[in-house]
Amino acid sequence: MVDRYEWFVIKFRERSGIDLSSYKRPQMERRIKSLMRSQNVNSYEEYIRLLAQDAAHYQKFLDHMTINVSEFFRNQSHWNILQDKVVPELLQNNSMLRVWSAGCSTGEEPYSLAMTLLEKAPGKFQKILATDLDNKVLEKAQKGIYNAKAVAGVPGSWLKKYFTSREDNFIIKDELKKWVTFQKHDLLKDSYPTNCDLILCRNVLIYFT
Repeated sequence: MVDRYEWFVIKFRERSGIDLSSYKRPQMERRIKSLMRSQNVNSYEEYIRLLAQDAAHYQKFLDHMTINVSEFFRNQSHWNILQDKVVPELLQNNSMLRVWSAGCSTGEEPYSLAMTLLEKAPGKFQKILATDLDNKVLEKAQKGIYNAKAVAGVPGSWLKKYFTSREDNFIIKDELKKWVTFQKHDLLKDSYPTNCDLILCRNVLIYFT
């Protein structure tokens, strides 16, 4: 008997180029079935037809299936190790660091990294490359607008230095924004940047099988 989930994965890959089989199946199945229920769809066959016919829901599906969980300076102890140990060691053998934030989501990780390097290694790194599969989150990252909860982990002095406060939001200043270049990139099929000294991929690695 044909596995209907695997059939769906194949059909979706043919349409979108995105291979859901590279992600943990239980997690993907839960997300798909949740969306199916929201549309009163009972079978994968019917859902594939819906995705082909309804452009708005197709985009909702893409947004729901991609992993977009991030925050500024998530797990502060890891960032302390990065700035106090990893970066100094890298600079022993490199005069100019090349850094890639893979699966950057809405920009919290690369902007956190840019602040860290501007404070701890000014003039010793190139523009940070930040990539993600999801156009929607890349647009949000490029705008650089975050609510108070999102920036809770940013040190107070850095918040004043690199953000502008406007009503209930905090906006990345151009002097920080200019150090990050955002690009669309599929980690599962696109070629990777070469000669990187530091690669951060914490937002996506735990979701791959």
